[in-house]
Amino acid sequence: MATIVNIKQKINTLDAGAFQNLCNIYLSKVGYPNIVSLGSKYSAII
Repeated sequence: MATIVNIKQKINTLDAGAFQNLCNIYLSKVGYPNIVSLGSKYSAII
């Protein structure tokens, strides 16, 4: 159970751009191809 709390704490420390990148990567891994990040810079994604 401590692992889940630890993950939640680390997610809460992410800034908006890093959280967006995390979500984009997750969505692409679960099967959503061609994610378009509106408002993100390409260089910030990599």
